[in-house]
Amino acid sequence: MNKTKDMKFRKPFAVFFFSTLFLGVLPIFSSIFGYQFLPTAKWVSQAFWPSVGFGVATGLIYLWFTPKGLAQNPKANGPIKTVLVVVAAPFFGFFLGTTAFTVGGPLVVSAIIGKDTEARFKVLAADGGNSKYCTRPIKLEGLPFAMDDLCGVPQSLRGTLHPGTTVSVDGRGTSLGVFPSQVTIIE
Repeated sequence: MNKTKDMKFRKPFAVFFFSTLFLGVLPIFSSIFGYQFLPTAKWVSQAFWPSVGFGVATGLIYLWFTPKGLAQNPKANGPIKTVLVVVAAPFFGFFLGTTAFTVGGPLVVSAIIGKDTEARFKVLAADGGNSKYCTRPIKLEGLPFAMDDLCGVPQSLRGTLHPGTTVSVDGRGTSLGVFPSQVTIIE
């Protein structure tokens, strides 16, 4: 009886897990493949508490179902692996849930129904170093960690930026975010 009840929840959990996984990692892979997406600072501030709530719910769901999944094949999972996975599951779920809600969902919406859009951001720092996937970045204020760099800014423009400068980022998007194609300084 208990096994039948668990089987009933397996498919909805799998759909939920893979949906949050997809939306949670999509912004990272999008940037790696050259399609950077910036959520607007207004959306990030409006979505903060709902994204935290969704992240906590996702973490709790992951925590609830992880031991059930590990119990399916107990011989393959030693006690150390079990403890590590169970401890990591809610943190992983929280990260995926908040990222999916704050960045992944708006990215998909902007990719599907976006049009030419302008988003304004304040510069936090313009002197960041290059990384493998982000050359000539400027750090923007009010965006989530690891999603707050605008990449590919011409050095001639970076040299004129300082903390507090407002920039206009134009590209395809919605009020939730934009795929940057052009950056200009707002006087």
